Amino acid sequence: MWVLNESTIMRAGRAWTDASGVQHPKTWTTWSGDIKKKNGIAWVDEQPRPDDRFYDVSGINLDGSWSATLKDLDDLKAQYTEQTKASANQRLTSTDWQIIAKAERDRSVDSNVATYRAAVIAKCTEIEAAIAACKNMTEFQALFASRTVDGKSAPAIIHDWPEIGK
Repeated sequence: MWVLNESTIMRAGRAWTDASGVQHPKTWTTWSGDIKKKNGIAWVDEQPRPDDRFYDVSGINLDGSWSATLKDLDDLKAQYTEQTKASANQRLTSTDWQIIAKAERDRSVDSNVATYRAAVIAKCTEIEAAIAACKNMTEFQALFASRTVDGKSAPAIIHDWPEIGK
């Protein structure tokens, strides 16, 4: 990002006025490095933005770092436990009709549906337990990281839901 006189973040494609009142064109980014330096314009590397899932990010600083505050772990655990339950419920919705038909008309439930529903419920319990077991933010963030299982790439624990079989 471009910074003017170590005090203002500049936006490419926008004209600007310097401290002496001189208006400069929106094409200032095409100036040579020497002219930019003479006018107090310097490039600052922007650091990666903190993950909004885990941080409250309030903005970027002049040195390219970010102003961010780590979110409360207990609040995040509660939030993602609720999201996990909602995700499980959403996954079960498409097969609820078979469970209702079983209860109302003693219709059999397809075996693949019964297997899928049991797997979703088990996975929900597993994810909830993994969330509850986190003692610090590092452990919690690890739930969101891709991983390797049996030498193969696998989804993050929190996103590793079963799929219905045929």
